[in-house]
Amino acid sequence: MGFKACIKKFGLAAEEEFFQLDNYDCLETRSDLTLEQKRIALEYLMNVKKKRDGRIKARGCADGRKQRGYILKEEVSSPTVSYDI
Repeated sequence: MGFKACIKKFGLAAEEEFFQLDNYDCLETRSDLTLEQKRIALEYLMNVKKKRDGRIKARGCADGRKQRGYILKEEVSSPTVSYDI
């Protein structure tokens, strides 16, 4: 569900959830990207749901599927702790 659909379905509460990202400076708009940079940029997926108590909650994450074509798996995986002494 996109931004406009969420606003239409959940109203002002969904809009407040979306704009929290902007208020806390989590995301930044870039207008100086080349066409190639825009093509390979990761999309931001947003999931909005209504909780049982009536609150609206939103979660977001980057869609990493696009980077598999040009970045090795070893370069993007999270490092793990090693106990080798």
